[in-house]
Amino acid sequence: YWDNSGKPKKQLIALEGAYHGDTFGSMSVSGRDAFTRPFRQHLFDTTYLPFPDDDNRTEVLQAMEEACASGDVAAFIFEPLVQGASGMRMYEAEMLDRLLSIARQHEVLCIADEVMTGFHRTGTFLATDQCMHDPDIICLSKGITGGSLPLAVTLCRQEIYDAFYSDDKMKALWHGHSYTGNPLACAIANASMDLVESVETQTAIHRIIAQQQAFAEELLQQERIENIRQTGTIIAWDIVVEDEGYFSSIRNSLYDKALEQGVLLRPLGNTLYIMPPYCCSEDELRKAQETGNKISIER
Repeated sequence: YWDNSGKPKKQLIALEGAYHGDTFGSMSVSGRDAFTRPFRQHLFDTTYLPFPDDDNRTEVLQAMEEACASGDVAAFIFEPLVQGASGMRMYEAEMLDRLLSIARQHEVLCIADEVMTGFHRTGTFLATDQCMHDPDIICLSKGITGGSLPLAVTLCRQEIYDAFYSDDKMKALWHGHSYTGNPLACAIANASMDLVESVETQTAIHRIIAQQQAFAEELLQQERIENIRQTGTIIAWDIVVEDEGYFSSIRNSLYDKALEQGVLLRPLGNTLYIMPPYCCSEDELRKAQETGNKISIER
């Protein structure tokens, strides 16, 4: 986009701990961790902001301001409100909005990776709907077909689209894919959208959010659990262990114990989370919650 606009910019900004995918481009803006380690020498440089929390707000905003002030920043890419793979880490919409405001002041494009957070996961249709400032580019997938067929969609502002819509073939976006616009996947996406927008599903989403909020209060009573957080339909908590993190040795035992109870949970190291499908009944979600609570304290 910036090249077509005659204003070449090269730098990108991301959040520490980010995960945006497995291509070289997406790995380059993801956290430098086990996911990207074998390819590190091939990745382009990215400026990382500290992950926002209650203690570093000023530091994060100052780092964003300094990075954008260089005038060479093409885009700021982020997982809005919830970082998935790094441990279901959550931050406030108000903080994200301030980062978007700084980016806007410096003509930095904002790319919202809503692959996980889109389609009401965080309580609104898009997580960025909770912000005053809209992103310039939105990446969607997962919930767009309910996981039944692979499909991803990239949305952008009209001016970005127009930068590629030209008689000059050198301005065309030449990166296509073999299965772009697959008609079956698109039909399923339309059907999925009808289901998501139905009164029944919207009622279920509100009920799930209320159940998760109540469960968060229950977890506060447990001594071996910390960092309880909940955004929309997602709840997560950390189990107190010595070897915390994605590769914590407790992960496999938690997974196995949940399966023994007839519940499929996917711990992220010592982090347990519940992110139920919207077809999940009240009793089914309650069983998942009770199982998560039980295996967290019975070790």
